Amino acid sequence: MRGRLSQTKYILHDTPLHVRITRRYHPLENQQVDVLSARGRCLVVKLSDGSTTRIPRVWTDADGHVPQRESAENTLYSVEGLRELMDLLEILRARF
Repeated sequence: MRGRLSQTKYILHDTPLHVRITRRYHPLENQQVDVLSARGRCLVVKLSDGSTTRIPRVWTDADGHVPQRESAENTLYSVEGLRELMDLLEILRARF
């Protein structure tokens, strides 16, 4: 399509050479990786062992956004809470 700007070119233009993985609990969380290319909403990155992988752009700090961390007490489940959840699941299972 002549005369129109490509959205992909725009995304590539604004993509840093290196990004940090910010996705919580991702095996590479907080690691910096090299960006090889940007394809839509994904980045193709080079890992420390030399292999490459695609990762969603929002799982990185590519756009300058770093997710806020919740406190540990907001992310852990109590034994009682898990038991209540299991009870609710049993009730739902019995209905179907």
